[in-house]
Amino acid sequence: MLAALVVGIAFAVVLPNTSKDVFFYMGNGRAIDKYHINPYTTSVSEVETLDTTDSLLKTVGSQKDYVFVYGPIFLTICGLLNKISFSSVVLFLYEFKLLNLIAYLITTYLIFRLTKKKKLAIAFAFNPLVLLEVLVNVHNDIFVVLFALFGILFVKESEKVRGQFVKSEVMFLCGLIFFAISACIKYIAIILVPFVILYRLREVKWIHKILVGMAYLLVFFGIFFGMYLPYFENPFMAFSGAFAQSGKLKDSIYLIIAMITEQDSQIVSICYSIGFFVLIYQLIIKLLMQCFRKNNFRAMMENSYSVLFALIFLGLTNLTSWYLLWLFIPVFWTNGRKLKNFMWIGFLYEVSYAMFYAVHDDITNLQVWILPWIGIGMIVRQVLLKLREEI
Repeated sequence: MLAALVVGIAFAVVLPNTSKDVFFYMGNGRAIDKYHINPYTTSVSEVETLDTTDSLLKTVGSQKDYVFVYGPIFLTICGLLNKISFSSVVLFLYEFKLLNLIAYLITTYLIFRLTKKKKLAIAFAFNPLVLLEVLVNVHNDIFVVLFALFGILFVKESEKVRGQFVKSEVMFLCGLIFFAISACIKYIAIILVPFVILYRLREVKWIHKILVGMAYLLVFFGIFFGMYLPYFENPFMAFSGAFAQSGKLKDSIYLIIAMITEQDSQIVSICYSIGFFVLIYQLIIKLLMQCFRKNNFRAMMENSYSVLFALIFLGLTNLTSWYLLWLFIPVFWTNGRKLKNFMWIGFLYEVSYAMFYAVHDDITNLQVWILPWIGIGMIVRQVLLKLREEI
């Protein structure tokens, strides 16, 4: 943990370079705290007309025309941090960095606590994807992982007291609450909750799984939608941010595919949508099949991991690098067996982002980087093979 703290501080002091999302967080935190507007219906550019001299609103930049696309838990965090920023852009920025550093350290500890494997905690703490996107670029996805891991912790603890019905149920419901909090930052936890519920009900008859599982889902969605009630008269508007996020094909490989193949981006978008719904269909089938089985949780996750991985990686993330942090949740549910693939993807992502920013004026120049990419990849491969032997 000491090494993670030292390395974490070293990366946290670096200013954001390949992403400016943190300034979007700052602008919306300012808007809700000082101007008392609803960021889900009013953009920062509209708030800026009320006070053209506010320096915090001016830092948002090109994203100022967007409404807030994250959940109410994170919006609350943004508003609270604004209260102690004293209108200082630098102080506000490093408040976010400090909070992300704390979340990073707690997540590292939870990974060790849940897996009992120091190597897995190290693989997370010193992963370039985590260090650059969580501590340098200050993305909020670390909180998605953090609260989901707390949820997993409570679910596992509920299994240890299974003989004490009330205590076990309370702990399991606490796990669902943490998953709801995670979903109220970004929506990925909604996909993971059915797996948790099926794990809880793995030893009961299928009809009982369906009925009690529906009750658990009602509790989860009741908490989830309840957190949005202060902002929307219609709670189903909570999903508007999900559609806004998943609909963005910019800065993703799909736009590059359209450029290389000289196809209209709308055609690529249609193909993307079809593939996304195919993966959703496959995941639903997998979940329905689990209703009739009594597999343990790890076997269930191993059986469903490939579809879940493809859905998150190719569908929900649009291949945006920091969204890959979500994959740490199902990776560690499989006890780190898929960790090698994740580390490869995370590493290559950061390399490709660096290349993109180095040659952004001419995308065809990416071919110049093939040889050094292969060379670096071979070195990382040897490290991963050594890590696999110890896991």
